[in-house]
Amino acid sequence: MITSVCIEEAHPSMSQCGAHELGHHQSIVMWMLDYLQVFIRECDHRLPEFIKPSSSTPPHLQTLRLCLDQNGGLGHVPIILYYPKRDANFNVNEKLINQLKDSLSETLTLFYPLAGRVKDDGLSIDCNDEGILFSTTRVNCDMAELLTAQPPNLLSLPRLLPVYVILDPRDKAVQVAIQLNIFACGGFVISGCFMRVMLWYI
Repeated sequence: MITSVCIEEAHPSMSQCGAHELGHHQSIVMWMLDYLQVFIRECDHRLPEFIKPSSSTPPHLQTLRLCLDQNGGLGHVPIILYYPKRDANFNVNEKLINQLKDSLSETLTLFYPLAGRVKDDGLSIDCNDEGILFSTTRVNCDMAELLTAQPPNLLSLPRLLPVYVILDPRDKAVQVAIQLNIFACGGFVISGCFMRVMLWYI
């Protein structure tokens, strides 16, 4: 089961904000802080860490020009992938988590722009291998409670996403943030927030 939603840009450049935009930005930040406090109470959430490419990007590939109109902003497009537990002997342990992080690192060597940062002009990517964000949470409920709820509890979906990524300043925002959510039943969810301008290059 795949659920895809869209989060609009919530971090306009402070130098470009008027009074109205600044007030809106502060409201977003306050809402996110309240949300994160609730999230931390309900889940065992580890602080995100950076996953970098397993090999350095060659110098001649360290700048990627963007050919898209950037007027639409630099918001992130989330995706949620559900994996119910089907094997009684399968468990998401530290070894599996480390394997996932190693796989991400190797994949970033091939898709190196994802580990870079948008430059100040918004017209190119600095493929500087700074990495993507990865975090793990342990959710204190069974996946079935979320998937079979009637009516669907749509307010729970953002809690499965690495929404903290939208709080980063525009020129420092990561291209990709990945979150592994491990449910009490043994099922898990892998979610991600992908910067909109990079989806054309994946």
